[in-house]
Amino acid sequence: MNPTGKKWLLGCGIGCGAVILLGILITVGGSLFMMGPFRDAIATREALDELYGDQASFTPPADGAVTADRVEAFLTVRDAIMELCADFQQTAAQFQAMDDLDEDANDREAMAEGFKLTREVIGMVPRMGKLYEARNVTLGEVEMGLGEYTYIYVMAYGREINPEDADDETVFGDKMASRRVREILRDMLRRQLNAALDADAQGQDLDDLRDRLVAEIEILEAEPERLPWQDGLPPAVAASLAPFRDRLDAGFCRETSGLELNQNQQRGLSIQGS
Repeated sequence: MNPTGKKWLLGCGIGCGAVILLGILITVGGSLFMMGPFRDAIATREALDELYGDQASFTPPADGAVTADRVEAFLTVRDAIMELCADFQQTAAQFQAMDDLDEDANDREAMAEGFKLTREVIGMVPRMGKLYEARNVTLGEVEMGLGEYTYIYVMAYGREINPEDADDETVFGDKMASRRVREILRDMLRRQLNAALDADAQGQDLDDLRDRLVAEIEILEAEPERLPWQDGLPPAVAASLAPFRDRLDAGFCRETSGLELNQNQQRGLSIQGS
């Protein structure tokens, strides 16, 4: 995102991993109304945590592969997210239009784009609430916790989240996976390594994967900004996702990728996401 759009966004107090300062955008009464989807999403996520464990507790299978039924469940959630993707694309396009204004643009043009951008920024609050509500409600419907969703998301879209030829940044946040989420992912791999060691003890041949896990964890510890398997998925994981690749690609929304894995908490009249 270019500096002009980022200044507008930060000026409105909205960002991935930051407190959403609703009072800057609207009056207190309006903020209470617009926070409804956020409150509902938080309640649904807390119910998911009780049923399936919180985001940080998920342990991948010993070989890391995702079974077909879990990929199908994940794709159902993606369908719900994609219904909202166009709204976020519209907001991103308006930020870009503001950034693209020539320095010598007349006051009328600048004011017109400014009004459009202000309208989009105000609309971001309920849109983000609806995004989390759709994600969490659909996770409940497919009986999937946020931790499992996070693991599959990164396995499926790691190449999109950290493309070599693109900036790891979106309109809605500096990083597509927060520091907290990256730490959670490292811990997932550590638990997967323990599971692989147990599988070895039971006679399963996972020696190669075990060695790769050890090496990958060492890389992530040395470079905490990286995501797991950024240089390529293990064969078992890649093979489990390959039959669904076209559908997975069709279900990726870059404009929401900086928000997708967030976990929100309500603090007073604000929502904190990370």
